[in-house]
Amino acid sequence: MITGPFGVAARGTPDDLLHAPAGAVEQVVAVTGGRVEPVDDHSCHLRLQVDAFDWPVLILAAVGAEFDVVHPPDFRHHLRDVGELFLRAGTA
Repeated sequence: MITGPFGVAARGTPDDLLHAPAGAVEQVVAVTGGRVEPVDDHSCHLRLQVDAFDWPVLILAAVGAEFDVVHPPDFRHHLRDVGELFLRAGTA
């Protein structure tokens, strides 16, 4: 679950399913204060307390694993917008 830093009102509580072992995710998330909940040997849920979606994007990129946004749709839209920004920079 990810809920709303940076002076922006909370935007929801995303739930991300990462396709990586909990131990590997915990190594990255340990310094951010996030909570990792193992699902099985190869996946886990990531739960953070944030005020905006930018911080979770950075954390997910740092983990470097495939993931699924379980909810909310707003976080999916934010990821799409950020992804398009980086794709444009990569093709310029």
